[in-house]
Amino acid sequence: MKKVYLILFILILSSAAYSIENGGLVQYDLFGWTVYNRGASTLSIVNDGKDIIVSGNATAEGAGYAFANKNLGLSGKSKFVLEVAGIDKNSKFDSYKLLKVEINENPLLTVTDEMRNKSDDKYINARNGKAEFDISSYKAVNKVNFVFYNCSMNKVKISCYVK
Repeated sequence: MKKVYLILFILILSSAAYSIENGGLVQYDLFGWTVYNRGASTLSIVNDGKDIIVSGNATAEGAGYAFANKNLGLSGKSKFVLEVAGIDKNSKFDSYKLLKVEINENPLLTVTDEMRNKSDDKYINARNGKAEFDISSYKAVNKVNFVFYNCSMNKVKISCYVK
């Protein structure tokens, strides 16, 4: 029994250390949202634990990944961070736009300068890295939407963290 308590104690400590190391960020589960394709878009999403792997094409009509629910667990949070990996030379993006994040139908602007798209600041750049968003002004978060537009990619991994 003492071993069980010791293991639980170690797990709690390692979880707390991870949270402190990442500025208090906790991974947000992207599992089970709805994929939508407009026009000839062929976007597909595969869940990889709490992350998603995005492949396919989004046309000018757009495609996306959305979740609407009265309890998304984001109300009262201050930060929303996307971590992107897997963009390579075979990926193609219109004006280097990867995706737009919307909360309650409103586009979020990233506070991470190198991830803000220069031609349309509602989109994050199509590059590997972290994009941070300030969501402290949202008292209730009922819908989150990732909007993809005029792009082609294969196995781009997106992870999400909140604080």
